[in-house]
Amino acid sequence: MRMGKKKKKKPFLWLAAGFFALLLVFSGFMLVRELVRAGNEEEVFETLAAARPRRQERNATNKDDPQSAETDTFAAAGEDHGTEDLPNANSSPSAEANPSESPTETNQVQTWILEENRRLHEMNPDFFAWIMIPDTNINYPVMYAPKQKDFYLSHDFYKNKASTGVPYLDEKCDPDGSYYLIFGHRPSVKTMFYHLVDYEERDFWEAHQLIYLDTLNEERAYVVVAAVKARVLNKYDREGFRYYSYKSLDNEDIFNEYMQKVRANQLYDTGMEAAFGDEILVLSTCYRYVKAGRFFVVAKRID
Repeated sequence: MRMGKKKKKKPFLWLAAGFFALLLVFSGFMLVRELVRAGNEEEVFETLAAARPRRQERNATNKDDPQSAETDTFAAAGEDHGTEDLPNANSSPSAEANPSESPTETNQVQTWILEENRRLHEMNPDFFAWIMIPDTNINYPVMYAPKQKDFYLSHDFYKNKASTGVPYLDEKCDPDGSYYLIFGHRPSVKTMFYHLVDYEERDFWEAHQLIYLDTLNEERAYVVVAAVKARVLNKYDREGFRYYSYKSLDNEDIFNEYMQKVRANQLYDTGMEAAFGDEILVLSTCYRYVKAGRFFVVAKRID
């Protein structure tokens, strides 16, 4: 009986299997390296944050303060009670958060904050402010390098290469103006602006309405008025909100146009409104719910 020839295994199958095995190992190595690198980068900011006074923690634990409760009620209901019910950003929000704290102690903390910011500015003249949202991981320096577009997208506070970067003020903004657009990465290691998208849920907004931005000269407080999902548009897109293209809201028509688009795209109604003349703070990060997706919150200064 004639025997058939035994089929040989095709060598390319072995090569393909080996290639994918190597690819898997390499991918695992790159992931571990990225996690280690991101962890090291985060240690830089933890070291910087450790030197700062902890007024922020007192603001994060002000649940029993009657004035704080009034602020929460105002923000949730959107009723205009005037500024007497809101923390005064120019007189240190910490004084509102802890009524037992003496004026002397408050002034000491405020002086400490401003002195620490000036020290950071001496370490790196690109330092613009320190941003903090109580009860979140967002507690970072904010940089400003108008002549180096997106420099801090890939560099840390010390100007070293860093995959997670550091939050920075948009180069188009005037640091002495009344409109601040701050960008931050959203890395998988859950640092930088990763938790910014938690504002997608109204419950999170209700518990995290205040944002603190301390500059070289003053402590500032902002209340979040809207949370918005968007995307980066190409030049052919006729629909959508190019929120990232604004460099100023000093013109009343432009301001009203901007806020109209914010209201049209906001995820939920906070009951809060911003009026022309308000100082506006916008925090923006990537959000891959669609291609080139973005997420941002709009806040107005409490004064």
